[in-house]
Amino acid sequence: MNKKSIIGIVLILGLAILSFYYFNNIKSQQNDIVKVGVILPLTGESAYWGQNIKEGIELGVEEINENGGILNKKFHVLYEDSKGRPKEAVSSLNKLISTEEIKYVIGDVISTNILAMAPIAEKNQVLLIGFGESDLITSAGDFIFRNWNSASSDADITGEFAIKNTSKIILLSRNDAFGESAKKSFLKKIDGDIKIVDDLIFETDSNEFKTIISKFKNKEYDGIYFAGFHGEAKNFIKQYIELGGKQVNIYGVSSWEEKSLIDFISNNYYGDVYYGYPKPVDNTSPVVMNFHEKFKLKYNKSPEILSDNGYDAIYMYKQAIESSGNFDILQNKKNLYLIKDFDGASGKFSVDKNGDVNKPFGLKRINGVNWVEI
Repeated sequence: MNKKSIIGIVLILGLAILSFYYFNNIKSQQNDIVKVGVILPLTGESAYWGQNIKEGIELGVEEINENGGILNKKFHVLYEDSKGRPKEAVSSLNKLISTEEIKYVIGDVISTNILAMAPIAEKNQVLLIGFGESDLITSAGDFIFRNWNSASSDADITGEFAIKNTSKIILLSRNDAFGESAKKSFLKKIDGDIKIVDDLIFETDSNEFKTIISKFKNKEYDGIYFAGFHGEAKNFIKQYIELGGKQVNIYGVSSWEEKSLIDFISNNYYGDVYYGYPKPVDNTSPVVMNFHEKFKLKYNKSPEILSDNGYDAIYMYKQAIESSGNFDILQNKKNLYLIKDFDGASGKFSVDKNGDVNKPFGLKRINGVNWVEI
């Protein structure tokens, strides 16, 4: 055997040894982590909510990992951008399951996306904690949970107030699972106590509302119910004002808790605008105080809508896993259902038999952002 051959054999053996140690190190690192897939709209119209949730999750993961992790492992989060679209959400979930063997998922905030992902999560026994409002999510599957109230909580509170303050109403709703569910819940609440003048549906992410406004503008009505997202609401109200719409009560949904929409309405619309929203949490709670303090320290701003819910979602997984004492997904699922009086950043809550939470809702008036007694 010549010198070149010996050198070649030594190099091959060296590479083999290095590869062995490298891949074993990677395997060891993977054994030290718990992967969590997060599927949210990080771009597009709904990115406001997605980014807020992401900030809450990142703060929670940072805290947990810095304090020893979970059963000697660290949470490792893999983010996917659903762009607010069902097709993207489904593709992201399939990718996380097939390439990362994910068993814990947080997302989406869009009801249609959650409902599209639910059958896949069920089939693969993947836990999913979402934030959508559609009532259909309640029966979407045993592995599907949510850390936000259903549309009925929102509609109940606005409907109750509308019955006392409106006699003839225009209904407008998004053409998706959320819009349909919100409108259905609102109609169930008012149940014949208010005359329905018009029931109109608009396409998702609509920017143009003048055509639909023209259909009802000259009719007799003293209230409008609008089941749409904050961007759509802003465009609708702006165009309603431009067309000289009557300054009547407008009833919205909890997702209207967004600064640019609130500022626009406060400065431009002289009627009253109302929407249901979770009642203020106990600011003396150590968990709430810790969350707000650390959030401001990390992001140099106060938390906005859904940041606390994202934070709580990762802690819900932590509690479920620790209560099991292992990562058995069926046991973890069982312990999610057993969560009672969870002391979260978004307040104290329990998970019901359907995987839902039901936090107390109140009514907000945008002009002055005051809570309204009913």
